[in-house]
Amino acid sequence: SLLISLNEIHRVVLSLVIVLSEHLNLRMNSPTEGHVVCHTCGESCTGEVLKVQDQYFHAVCFVCKVCSKALAGGGFFVKENEFYCASDYQQLYGTKCVVCGDYVEGEVVTAMGNTYHQHCFVCSKCKSPFPAGEKVLFDGSGCVCHQCAVGSGMLSPTKGGTRRKNFLISLCLNDQLVELY
Repeated sequence: SLLISLNEIHRVVLSLVIVLSEHLNLRMNSPTEGHVVCHTCGESCTGEVLKVQDQYFHAVCFVCKVCSKALAGGGFFVKENEFYCASDYQQLYGTKCVVCGDYVEGEVVTAMGNTYHQHCFVCSKCKSPFPAGEKVLFDGSGCVCHQCAVGSGMLSPTKGGTRRKNFLISLCLNDQLVELY
């Protein structure tokens, strides 16, 4: 039969909400063991409530600390037991790429006290990105790839490879050691 009862629709929707909520590190609970209080408003929680990091919330009370945007749909950050939307978290605690000025997330490069997106960390001479694990040289004003260092005389070819003319600094790029000469 094509007709589905409202109870069946409600059951299916609730199942989807639970699956999505668990995927987003949220859990829907029907508190049956004792009295549960909303962490935000202090009111008693009955029926379905959100449980986030062992704290209970009414769905309408689970909001960004800064802008009060609803967070129950997912995509939030936690710092010092406070909840933030992505935008406010970035503005308060985010790190910006020294090249493009955008906030960095995920894999980043930190070199000589600066933070970069991987695609922004490029040779200061030829503007090519540094492949993971490649040696990077510092020429006094910027990071230089091996090819440009040899071409500019920073490194001189020898029988056994190259002879360094500068000092060594190490950094970690994608969990691989990169050497800055």
